[in-house]
Amino acid sequence: MQQRLLQAVFFITTVLLFYSCGGILETSTIQISLNDKWQVTSENDSIQFITNIPNEVHSDLYKNRIMEHPFFGDNEKRTQWVAKKDWVYEKEFDVDSSFLLKENQELVFEGIDTYSEVSLNEKLILQTDNQFRQWKADVKSILKTANNKLKIMVLSPFEIENQKAKEYGFQPPSDSRIFTRKAAYVYGWDWGPRIITSGIWKPVKLIGWNGPRLKDVCIIQDSLTERKAYLTAKFEINSTKPDEITLFVYGNKQKLMTETGVQSIDVKLEIDYPDLWWPNGLGDQKLYKIDCSLIHNDFGVQTITKKIGLRTIELIQEKDSYGKSFYFKVNDIPVFMKGANYIPQQILGNEIDSNKYERLLNDVVESNMNMLRVWGGGIYEHDIFYDLCDEKGILVWQDFMFANGMYPADSSMLSNIQTEVEEQIKRLRNHPSVALFCGNNEIAEAWVNWGWKNKYSIDQQTKMTDDYYKIFHQLLPELVEVNSSNISYWPSSPQFGRGDKRSQFEGDSHYWGVWHDEEPFETYERKVPRFMSEFGFQSYPSLKTLSNWFDEKDLNYDSHILQNHQKHPKGNELIKKYMERDYVVPKNFSHFIYVNQLLQAEGIATGIEAHRRAKPYCMGSLYWQLNDCWPAISWSGIDYEGRWKALQYFVKKSFEPIILTLERNDNLL
Repeated sequence: MQQRLLQAVFFITTVLLFYSCGGILETSTIQISLNDKWQVTSENDSIQFITNIPNEVHSDLYKNRIMEHPFFGDNEKRTQWVAKKDWVYEKEFDVDSSFLLKENQELVFEGIDTYSEVSLNEKLILQTDNQFRQWKADVKSILKTANNKLKIMVLSPFEIENQKAKEYGFQPPSDSRIFTRKAAYVYGWDWGPRIITSGIWKPVKLIGWNGPRLKDVCIIQDSLTERKAYLTAKFEINSTKPDEITLFVYGNKQKLMTETGVQSIDVKLEIDYPDLWWPNGLGDQKLYKIDCSLIHNDFGVQTITKKIGLRTIELIQEKDSYGKSFYFKVNDIPVFMKGANYIPQQILGNEIDSNKYERLLNDVVESNMNMLRVWGGGIYEHDIFYDLCDEKGILVWQDFMFANGMYPADSSMLSNIQTEVEEQIKRLRNHPSVALFCGNNEIAEAWVNWGWKNKYSIDQQTKMTDDYYKIFHQLLPELVEVNSSNISYWPSSPQFGRGDKRSQFEGDSHYWGVWHDEEPFETYERKVPRFMSEFGFQSYPSLKTLSNWFDEKDLNYDSHILQNHQKHPKGNELIKKYMERDYVVPKNFSHFIYVNQLLQAEGIATGIEAHRRAKPYCMGSLYWQLNDCWPAISWSGIDYEGRWKALQYFVKKSFEPIILTLERNDNLL
């Protein structure tokens, strides 16, 4: 304790010394936000408005009363013109002369959706083609003190995608979206609208600095016992020339001379009698705050702070008499995963705040869950999502953003994917909640079981199979191993489709015989896999939620306006068929919603309890889906406005630590 106190005093004294020398304020890193007051113009100048960043064009258009809200009634159909246009973002800004004295001056875009051309003072500095990565440009030779003009032309994706399809030689499944590194669900899904988003969806800033730059720090857990945790802080440093620095982390310091370019430097540290991080329901979520600092005699202190949890987590796959196990072991304890599949909470991405994240994750905890699967057709979530999962003990099965399509693997695409995935792994790897990186959603199953192959020649099939292998069996696992070797990688969810007998005996399973194949809910009791990562049934949202988005005349089962929010082609038909098996179908619409939600709840609870009874053969039950991205008739347990459906109450009960559950066997219980 005394030693740790002395080390802390040393660090504080060192920092104060730099300040007292009078140089740090002039020479430290300067960040300038460029988020406010952008002028947005449509390609033909017919539409103009002012916005702040982050933004999304559809959202801004209705806020400026240029169009109605795309969620109301069937307005979605009348918003398709937005994605066909290019949108010009322009901003003028000044910078202080002290910024121009910096050795390094960088313009950073945290996220642009998606294709764009960026110019500064009429000079092209960037062309972007990936929603999921940062974009940076050296602007030292371009920036001036006053009247800097930043222009971003955000391009419609359609012509670009069509051109890429021509260059590929043919159109792979499922459509041209697979050529664009952009959230797949915005092109339309069987629970979501076709609202192809566009805009600058994350912050924009200028960064100026002198001397060596602390780019990133990764905290690696080397070993963990009751008495001690041995860790390595891996500093990533960029230096324009050899320079003397001191690295300081958790009471440990190391002096060294940097090399020119980017280098990785390790500093060892120890934590005595560590408190472990546990998933929800198994213990506390102890988080350690680790300040990692680079100290330079002339340029002051740069610090990156990491919050880490000390825990071990393994995906265990061992051969047994049935096939092969599939379960997670946390701190040497096999844990049954109780949870759901998570989709983006809002398709108009700039309309979600921290309170909505907090509310939804509190609902997850209240529902006795310990895992969410971040589905591969959405987005890599914002930092606040993972921070809250860390704090609340919710493990994250993290898909990479690939879903339901055969993606090309030419050199340009592979390079783009590599940058994206490296960036995301480095961002997420120190979160104790992140339990697994998964390559994609349902592509392996679709290629084998959905009839995709039959539409293509042998040569075309070979090309697509080779591309699939390059991405999901070569590039992605290698990136995970190099950048986060303590987190397991799984190529595709599921490993085998429901048409493959192996889906019950190894890997994870998406079981849609109930719903798509119209099998009864009792099938869940017979078709029990090793780990159920998707299964579900649809229901209407709360009538209160619907009332906020539809005229009263459209609040009925037969309304074609309301049915625009039902995106499954057989959705309403299947809801009615299942209802007729067990209930009298109500004629009153509010009663119909009530019975529909009860039907969904009883069906999914049947599945969850069958999975739990089968432990340790089955070690996970993640239903589809937790939430909605718009007011929809969908598989969710919590509707778009945050109201619990009956399903969520049943889930809470079925996921309690100890439950009494009955098993049907012929005519016996």
